[in-house]
Formats: sequence, C-alpha cells, structure tokens
Amino acid sequence: MNEADRYWKERADKLRRFKGLCPLTPQEAEEALKKISPRKPSEHEIDSIVNSICRGELPDIDHQPAIEWSPDANCQEIDSEAVLFRNEGETDDGGEQLENELLEELLDDEQPEGDADHVED
Repeated sequence: MNEADRYWKERADKLRRFKGLCPLTPQEAEEALKKISPRKPSEHEIDSIVNSICRGELPDIDHQPAIEWSPDANCQEIDSEAVLFRNEGETDDGGEQLENELLEELLDDEQPEGDADHVED
C-alpha cells in the first residue's frame, strides 16, 4: 500500500469512527455500559418469570419495547422506494410503472424552483 492509500485509509477510518460506523473499543463499551441506568422489571414481568420457572419452562423475556403500527403512518414513500428492491425476474406491472416514474423524476433535467445557489447543472 503506497503512502497516498495509507493516508486515505487512515482518514476513512477516522470518519467511520466519527460517524459511529465502527464497533466500540472495549474501553468505549465499558464507559457506555457505566452510563446506562439499570432497568427495573415491572411486577408483571416478575410474575411472568416466576410463573414460567414454576412450570419448568424458560421465561419469555422481551427487553425491546413493542413497536406499534400506526394507521396514520404514511407508507406511500416506503412503497415507492420498495419497488426498486425487486428480485430479478419478478414481474409486477404496478412496480414497473412506479419504477419508471422514479427514473423520470431522477432524470428530469429541469432545475427545482427552490434552487438557492442558482447554479446550472
């Protein structure tokens, strides 16, 4: 690896660390663990654990909060982006149409009206 490659690799590594894309070092993980306050189980969780142990089963513990689906959520944007992630050979007439609309939008040569720097492409 030449000097230029080492220079950019070092910069890329620093940027990844800054953006949080690298795993924590053992020291950073230890510090993060110390900052977290312990979560106390609710009475319901305690009763559930005791009951399952008394029955001779492993307790079913879910430490993640339930994510509720909201009927008010706007899924249109997600649906339009999901069209791009089809497997080769999959056919979907509605998907083809949405994909073509997205491509037209991306390839549109007109400047957006809110172009702040007034620079042409």
